Amino acid sequence: MTLNPFDFGADEDGYDFRPGVQREDRLYAPMPGSMPARLDAHLQRATEAAIAKDRKAVDDPEAVYLPAEKVIELIEAVSFANQYYGIALNGFLTVNWSWCGVVDPGAVSRLTTLMMNRIGKARASAFPDTPLLYVLVHENALGRLHSHVLINLPNGARPALLAQVERSVAQLTGIAPPPHTVDVQQRQDQRMLASQWRYVRYVAKSLDPDARIRAADGRIYPLGALLQLEKWQASGPIGDKSRLGGAIALSTTARTRSGHISALRLGAFAQLYDGWEERLCQHRRDRARAEDQAAAFAMPTFLSPTLA
Repeated sequence: MTLNPFDFGADEDGYDFRPGVQREDRLYAPMPGSMPARLDAHLQRATEAAIAKDRKAVDDPEAVYLPAEKVIELIEAVSFANQYYGIALNGFLTVNWSWCGVVDPGAVSRLTTLMMNRIGKARASAFPDTPLLYVLVHENALGRLHSHVLINLPNGARPALLAQVERSVAQLTGIAPPPHTVDVQQRQDQRMLASQWRYVRYVAKSLDPDARIRAADGRIYPLGALLQLEKWQASGPIGDKSRLGGAIALSTTARTRSGHISALRLGAFAQLYDGWEERLCQHRRDRARAEDQAAAFAMPTFLSPTLA
């Protein structure tokens, strides 16, 4: 089934992604007209002139912007972590590769992949019941090559991750990282989801200012205003086409197999950041638990494992 990321109507198989009409979890479905007036007004105010003032590098022939489909894929992956796994990407890892002598933009992707493989092995050993979920973006700010990684961090795991990444960077580059080459931030409270989406908006700052998206009602919205980006900042030449990446567990294949539908796909723009994804995950878990309990209660006595 092929989906057009700019079209939130029915696909060729007849599955309708518009608000309020999906077949599963209708109770949690965003309903038509649910966009708050304040958000709608915010989008209306995002005129061409308002966007243009932030396009300071738009005439720079070397400026590199993220296309709309890539940013939408980033949102989809984070949404999948919340909705399918019930996990927030509450950690924000930054690695300044240039400070360790990395001057080849194409090398940034390869080094980051090797680093994440090491992190994955350590996670499997220290937290075998917690999958490693992450998305990442590579940037070039005035020649400073660096990577941002949104990652799920178990409680208390920040110091270990910081030490491990510093070791990995030193081993991969052959240079001991100077102070502040690696930075790890973590939220482990009721603000985890809010922080996660703030991190997402930050790494999406190089979104193409001309990006637009069509809602279920047919209206065209500036994608940057819809995502509530506070600024646009083009990246310098990055060389490698793989500017965005992520864990296999959040890949397009994984999302397709699960039948994942995000608030963005539904056109439920007002619910992008309100925790709807995580509530839906909890709803499904509660329902599955109730079904298991009902099945166990209905099991004939002579088949009950407790009486076997």
